[in-house]
Amino acid sequence: MSILVYRSQFPFTRDARVRWMLEELGVAYTTETVMLLADTAQYKKVNPRGKVPFFVGANERKNGETVAISESGAILLHLAEEYDEGGKLLPKASLDRARVYQWLFHTVSDLDPVMASIFANKYFRAGQDGAEAAAAASEETFARLAIHIESALDGNDYLVGNAFSIADIALGVTLEWGARVGVLAKYPRLAAYHGHLAARPSLTKVLLDSAPAQSAA
Repeated sequence: MSILVYRSQFPFTRDARVRWMLEELGVAYTTETVMLLADTAQYKKVNPRGKVPFFVGANERKNGETVAISESGAILLHLAEEYDEGGKLLPKASLDRARVYQWLFHTVSDLDPVMASIFANKYFRAGQDGAEAAAAASEETFARLAIHIESALDGNDYLVGNAFSIADIALGVTLEWGARVGVLAKYPRLAAYHGHLAARPSLTKVLLDSAPAQSAA
């Protein structure tokens, strides 16, 4: 059994973080597609929460149970623990590691909901009543959060210790949403950072990997 990643039909949703990290680590994996905008009843038999990504380990067993994890941040940390022994994506140094945790949790808890609102209202709800106002309100919130990101990137290519880490993987996917709806045009430093990440062959491969048209779950 190889690593299995349940993903959405879109190449740029949160499951992209998991696939990106696996590509960076050179760890083989397979995917199953979940059509999130259709009936997910069958998928919920596999993952009752009905979200992607959902990770099933390759012959990994803990206390007799197969490793199966949801939440992209949790999966990234698990992959670092299991497959990144050299600390390529999660620093060994305690303080740098804590800072990676800080940015990872900030991204999934604070930045994701704001950017997801902007993206949904500009992409999925474009033209609907209230969508423009909702997007504008979320953009105001993002403007306040962006100050701290740009401060961390001042003079640096990456968020922590000027070395690529899972913090950049998490944030890079969030910023991909913003790039697709034009939000990053207001933030040249963030746009440059996103472009730097998007040029990595691993992310290029992930974003070009369009899922099949039908659900495999």
